[in-house]
Amino acid sequence: MSIWIDRVQPVSLLNPVANDPLRGQLVSPPPLVEVDGEEEYQVSSVEDSRMYRNQLQYLLHWTGYDSLTWERAKFVDGLQAVG
Repeated sequence: MSIWIDRVQPVSLLNPVANDPLRGQLVSPPPLVEVDGEEEYQVSSVEDSRMYRNQLQYLLHWTGYDSLTWERAKFVDGLQAVG
């Protein structure tokens, strides 16, 4: 008697592929943007928003980075749509 195991795996068990093809490769962050004499990071897009502990937060995609981060609205200065 033998057991046959299907090779299909649910999507929930899959891990995302690494964005860097070389193990240990360090990707330097993009240069900061200088606005009115102060250095700032540039937001590529706002993906979502939420209320967390009575504070508004935005899910941001930063220019030059792959991951998304939740940031408090008071730290996001001058959120404007640029077309």
